[in-house]
Formats: sequence, C-alpha cells, structure tokens
Amino acid sequence: MHDSSPADSEETSSPSSSCTLEHNSRETFEYKELDRSADSFRLIQVLPSRSSDGWLQLTLWHDAVSSASYRCLSYRWGDQADHHTVLLNGKLFTVGENLHCFLEEAYARNQKHSEALDGALWIDSICINQASPRERGHQVQRMGNIYAGATGVLVWLGEQSISDELHDWLHNSVHSHDSSPWFECSEAVHDQWIRLRCNQYWHRAWM
Repeated sequence: MHDSSPADSEETSSPSSSCTLEHNSRETFEYKELDRSADSFRLIQVLPSRSSDGWLQLTLWHDAVSSASYRCLSYRWGDQADHHTVLLNGKLFTVGENLHCFLEEAYARNQKHSEALDGALWIDSICINQASPRERGHQVQRMGNIYAGATGVLVWLGEQSISDELHDWLHNSVHSHDSSPWFECSEAVHDQWIRLRCNQYWHRAWM
C-alpha cells in the first residue's frame, strides 16, 4: 500500500489520518471503478482536521472485505434534498443531512480520544458509487459479507440524545428478572424512551 495525493487520483489505496487534504481547484469527486472480480470494496475515514474552508474531510480507498478492519454504519438516508458539502480525497462531495450529522459527530468524537470514531468505516451512500447501477447491484449482493466481516456496526438514530439516566435504566431493565424496572423511571426518562421507540430508524426496510 502507498499514500496517494488527492492531486494525483480521486481515490487513495490506503488511509492517511495524519494528513490534511486541502483542495485547490474545488473539483467534484469522481469514483474509480471497483474490481468486481475480487472482494473489493471502498472504505472511508473521517480526518481529524477541517479544510481551510471549514469543511469536513474524508479519505476514501479501495480495500478487500476479507482482510480489512472496519465498522459499518446503519442509518436512515432521510430526505436527500437537504445535503451538505464535504471533501472526499480533497474533492467536493455531497452527503444528506442525516449522514452529515453523523460525520460531524464522528469528527467531534475524534477530538476526544476516549470516544474516537477514527477507524475505517463502510457507509453505503459514500462507499458505493450510487450513480452506477451495475456497481450498486454488485455491492448490494455482497452486503451480507460486508456486514459479516465488520468488527462492529454503528447505529445512528440521528441527533436524538440518550441521557445517562436513560442508558442506566435500559441497562438495568434488560438485566432484571422482574418487570418493575420498566415502571421505576422518571417522567423525563419515560418521555425519552418513547421518543427513542418512535424513531423513524426502526421503520427502515434495511437495518
């Protein structure tokens, strides 16, 4: 594997979290075709620094499902009419509102090493060229292998927060052998739990 400058190619062959991918000409990102004869796929990483314009920066590279270490993101695409610009390998790329919120959260957590999400991620709307029906079909067929090969799956419910009190209550309820913990919570925690249960994420066809 080698480092590849954004000026040289649209897609890198390996991540480089220590570099800053500044853009010069603000070109639009273009995908390079995947090798569909192998277990090839793409991964991304959220870089720890923003561009000079204040945009989030991501690096993307080709890898092999059988040998890569990564986590998958499970989330709702939401309304794609609302989108934001990020830099993908130094080039302009747009993402939906809900995904942008997750990327901002990942960036913020990367500033706190104890909560970092700075590893490789597989996110379908970025790692699959959505403009290519042929590639979409190929990658969707491999999605079971992609999720099975991940070290974990991150579930993003949007900007809905879960308080420490709700977290502790859920944890105690799951590990309790009686039903009383479900009724032993404050009104605020109960309201949070209702909002969590009603989150549109649970109505997705794909988890």
